[in-house]
Amino acid sequence: GLANVETGAGLMLVEDVVTTGGSTAVAADRLRAAGFDPFCCACIVDRQAGGMNRLRDAGLAVSALFSRAAIEATGLESE
Repeated sequence: GLANVETGAGLMLVEDVVTTGGSTAVAADRLRAAGFDPFCCACIVDRQAGGMNRLRDAGLAVSALFSRAAIEATGLESE
């Protein structure tokens, strides 16, 4: 994949679920060390366990399609 992306390129990280944000923060650090510019993370579900704040602290703009609270409010999580 590196042959297809220029060094210094801005990158969006995509996650299915963010819980602690640990693996995504590590990925962002590794990308920066490799000369890239990860600038944001989009995820499907924020489990509201501190991960989004950790990613913000790691210098990423963050966005989630759904939050754990919103899913729980629908009652669908038990199905």
